[in-house]
Amino acid sequence: KQKVITIGPHENVNLPAAALDSFLSRFPETGQAAIDELSERLYRDPQKKVTNTIRYLEAIAADPELKPKSKSGPFSGQLPDWYSDTGSEFASEEERQRMLAEVEKARAQFSLGEKGEK
Repeated sequence: KQKVITIGPHENVNLPAAALDSFLSRFPETGQAAIDELSERLYRDPQKKVTNTIRYLEAIAADPELKPKSKSGPFSGQLPDWYSDTGSEFASEEERQRMLAEVEKARAQFSLGEKGEK
């Protein structure tokens, strides 16, 4: 008989150890979040019956909303999805370096402002 383990923040998700290992290897980015989500759902609704825990977890883990959000925003170092650079090139390396320096200066000022400093 397979060893069943109890997991989740509310310790209410029961899975055979081998099934858990397999699940987490197939869903490395979202597997733990899916387990946490199922645990929360079961906690909120103790009468909820889940007949096939692995299939239920797979459905949760496959949800694109569960994927870790990549940090985006003005100072994340990543451009937003909607941005497309349509040919704006710098005239020279010197101009590019000057722009980078201005961006870094603005970033430093923004960081100080977030901390309440002037």
